[in-house]
Amino acid sequence: MKLLKFTYLLVILTSFTFISCENEPLTGTFTDETGAGSSGSGSGGGAGSGTSTGDYFPRAIGNTWDYSVTGSGSNTNIISSTDIINGVTYYRFEGENGFGAIRKSAASYFSRIGVNLNTPAYVITGTPIEIKFLQDDAPVGTSWENPVSTTYTYTPVGGSPAIPNTTVNMNYKYTVEEVGISHTVNGVTYDNVIHLSHILETGLGTPDTVGEYYFSKDVGPIEYAIDGESYKLTSYSLN
Repeated sequence: MKLLKFTYLLVILTSFTFISCENEPLTGTFTDETGAGSSGSGSGGGAGSGTSTGDYFPRAIGNTWDYSVTGSGSNTNIISSTDIINGVTYYRFEGENGFGAIRKSAASYFSRIGVNLNTPAYVITGTPIEIKFLQDDAPVGTSWENPVSTTYTYTPVGGSPAIPNTTVNMNYKYTVEEVGISHTVNGVTYDNVIHLSHILETGLGTPDTVGEYYFSKDVGPIEYAIDGESYKLTSYSLN
């Protein structure tokens, strides 16, 4: 079914193409490495856990990361603005990127994701979700989950037929595979690297999406891969 396939594409972690940080309710919870559930409902800005060991995703307007992409040339992620929601600052990227609008609390890093898409037939919006994608003090073997739910609303354009709202349940799972390692990307060796594995369950009858992430201290994401498509850092500039 085309709508299910389209919805699935919207929620894949690497998409994050249509980001909105409007102050709308979030849904779901994340379970951190201590096994304690932290609420993901409300308007975002929940407290993180742990004691930070450094900055593994530097956040400032103008920060830029350039990547080579398997089979499709290159990609650039630029932090272009901030949004303050319930007193919490989110750093927002310009155009397409792999992480949504991000924030850090304690040792936890969060991504806020929303959908706002204009098509010839419909304006499609999705209630924002927030997930924890990194915990910089977590030891090897630590896992956590982000079970979330988002509802897509389809506003017809040009006489298109009405489509009921669609609710999609997802679970973003992360596991710490390595910490404090050195990792070489495009001929450059980075130290103090955290390596994570990732599974996205959508429950849409399609295979789970799997990925790998490498974050370097004081640099940010140096490499990540989703279902075989790899992004490797070629250069970066931090303010």
